[in-house]
Amino acid sequence: MKKALILTIALFCFGIERSTAQTAYVSSETANTVTVINVATGTVLDTIFLGTSHPYGVTVSADGSRVYVTTQVNNSVTVINTATNKVIDTISAGTFPGGIVVSPDGSTVYAASQKDNKVYVINTATSKVTASVNVGAFPLGVCISPDGSRVYTANAHANKVSVINTATNMVIDSIVVGSFPFGLAETPDGTTVYVTNSSDSTVSVINTSTDAVTGIIYVGHHPRGISISPDGTKAYVTNLNDGTISVINTATNMATNTVTVGKNPNGISVSPDGTKVYVANDASNTVSIINTSTNAVTGTINVSTQPEAIGNFISIYPTIITGVPTINDELGITVYPNPGNGLFTFQIAASYSLMANSTIEVYNMLGKKIYSATNSHKLEANSELFIDLSGEPNGIYLYRVITANGKLVKAGKLVVQL
Repeated sequence: MKKALILTIALFCFGIERSTAQTAYVSSETANTVTVINVATGTVLDTIFLGTSHPYGVTVSADGSRVYVTTQVNNSVTVINTATNKVIDTISAGTFPGGIVVSPDGSTVYAASQKDNKVYVINTATSKVTASVNVGAFPLGVCISPDGSRVYTANAHANKVSVINTATNMVIDSIVVGSFPFGLAETPDGTTVYVTNSSDSTVSVINTSTDAVTGIIYVGHHPRGISISPDGTKAYVTNLNDGTISVINTATNMATNTVTVGKNPNGISVSPDGTKVYVANDASNTVSIINTSTNAVTGTINVSTQPEAIGNFISIYPTIITGVPTINDELGITVYPNPGNGLFTFQIAASYSLMANSTIEVYNMLGKKIYSATNSHKLEANSELFIDLSGEPNGIYLYRVITANGKLVKAGKLVVQL
C-alpha cells in the first residue's frame, strides 16, 4: 500500500524503527490490586490498591493515559491515571460488571454487567453512563471492532454473541456459538471475531461481514481469555483447567502449539510488537511471559493474589506518549485537514525548525507502527510535510514526532475518513 511522505524543502527517507516500553496492568481479584508491569523488562513498577472492590476486567485507552477496571463488589468501573497510577474516578456500572473495552478513539467505555444482562456505555470525558444496552444472559467478555462501529459481547448463559451498533447503541444481531462463551477478540482487519466457549473447549470463528459462524477450533479444557497478535496471524487462548495456552494459526484456524504456563490461566494479552504474550495465572498468583517466536515461557512474575486481567491489559502505545493530545508542542506544528481522506499536511510554525534526522511515526489502534520516516536535512520554519495514509482503513491513528536526540516534540491523533 502507498505511504508516501513528500517534503517541500527536504527529502524524507524511511527510518529505523524505535522501540519504547509498554506497560501491563494486571488486576488481582481477591487482593484488590492492579499490578503495573514494564513489558520490556518484565519488572513490577507499582501496585495500585483499589480497596475492597474485587477488580476483574481491564482495558487501556489507546493513548495509554487511562486504565479502566471493572470492580465486581463495588458494581463500578474504576478509572486510573497512568501518569500517577492513582484512581481518579469511580463510575457505577450495573451489577457485577465483568468484561470491559474502550473505543479506539478513547471516547467511550463499554462494560458488561453480568447480573443484569446489560452493557453500560460510558462517556470518558464526563465519566457518565450515557446508555445501557440489553444483551443476552450473563455477558462476560467484550470486544470492539477496529473502526469502533461494533461491540461484541459473549453471553455465557445464552450461548450467544450479541452485536451492538455503537452509533445507535442497539443490538443488531445475535449469533449462536458454543457452550458458555467467555472471551472474544477481533482480528486487526476487522473481518473475524474469535469466541472462547468454556464448557465445550472450543473456539467459534465468526465472519463479521455475515455474522455467521464459519468454523470451530478445538483447544484445551475450559478456554477463557483470548488475544490476537498485532499482525492477525495468531490467536492465543488460555485453557483454565489445563494450565496451558493454545496457539491458533488464523490462516488455517487450527491450534498449532500448546504452551504450559501457571495454574488456572485466565487473562491474556499480546504485546503491541507481537514478540511476547503475558498470561495471568489465577491460582499461581503469577504472570507468565511467552516468547512468540519460540512458544516458550521465558519469565514468570509474582503478582498479587488471584490475578484475572480479563481484557486487553497491555497499553498499545508507548508510555512516553501518555497525555495525548495535551502534550507540549515545541514546534507549533499544525496538522490539517484532520479528519481527512488520508492525505495530511504537517506545517511547522514560523520561528521554529526541525533538526535533521528527526522521525515521524504513525501507529494504528492495535499499537502496530504503520509508518516511519526520517528527514535527512533540517526543516526550516513554515515547512510543510505531506503524509499519505490513504491506503489505510478509516479509523483513528496516533502519530509522534521525535528529534534525533530522542526528544518527543509533538504527538496527537489522525482521523482517516475516506
